[in-house]
Amino acid sequence: MPKLLMAIFAALLFLSPVLGSYLSVTGDRVNLRSQASTQSSVLWTLGKYYPLKIVRQQGQWYQVEDFEKDRGWIHNSVVSASVPSVIVIRDNINVRQSNSTSSPVLFKTTRGVAYKVLTKRGEWVQVEHAEGHRGWIHRSLVWGNL
Repeated sequence: MPKLLMAIFAALLFLSPVLGSYLSVTGDRVNLRSQASTQSSVLWTLGKYYPLKIVRQQGQWYQVEDFEKDRGWIHNSVVSASVPSVIVIRDNINVRQSNSTSSPVLFKTTRGVAYKVLTKRGEWVQVEHAEGHRGWIHRSLVWGNL
C-alpha cells in the first residue's frame, strides 16, 4: 500500500502546476480577486489566454502575478497549465505573417493584449488571439509561458 500511495502522490505532483510556472485564463471574463474566496473583492477581470505566474497555492486557489508584478487570487477552475499564452508588453507592435522582420505585417497589437502560443521558432512566437487572429511576434515583445 505505501508504494501505491507514493505513486499517486508523485502523479499528483507531476500533474499539478508548480510555483513559478504559468497558467492561462480559459474563460472570456474571469475575476482576479484580493483573497482566495469568491466573497472577496474583484481586483480585475481578465480575458481569455491572459498569462499568470503562480506565486503560491491555497486549496483550489492560486495566488498569481501578472506581467506588471500585480498579484491576486484565481480559482483553479478558470485557468489551465496546459495552454501556453503570452501578453504583449509594448505598444503598437507588428504581428507578422512569418517569423522574420522582413515578413509582411498582418496587423498591429498593443500592450496588454493576450494570445495563445501556437508554436515557437527561434526568437519568434506564433500566436492566436481569442478572436482567431494569428501571426508571429518577436519574443522580446511578450511575457508569459515561453
